[in-house]
Amino acid sequence: MAFDDNGGSNNGRPINARITPGFELNWSIRLYVLHIPKINSRIFLEGLGMSLIVYTREYPDTGSYVNIGSHVGLGMEYPINNYKGYTSLRLFHSSNGKSYENNPALNAVGIIMGIQFK
Repeated sequence: MAFDDNGGSNNGRPINARITPGFELNWSIRLYVLHIPKINSRIFLEGLGMSLIVYTREYPDTGSYVNIGSHVGLGMEYPINNYKGYTSLRLFHSSNGKSYENNPALNAVGIIMGIQFK
């Protein structure tokens, strides 16, 4: 999901923020840098070369439905019953890769939480 402005912005912040649902297909490389045995968790660095993102409308308003993205982040993997949970802080970029004349970009910071199935 992405947030943007509807009706302009004030000092770069949206006046009326709205949510834009989307679907992302990506792969990521993780480098586990620290194991914490006491809580059975691991700290990792992660990076992504490219992902494919399809939004439910043109995003941003002057952009396109289909975009590409990349991210880098720092996170933690931890046990949740028989699964692996993770939380990461990511720097994220999304744009249409200049496949259209207009190429607005989104650069953001996000907190990602998920569950990995074994």
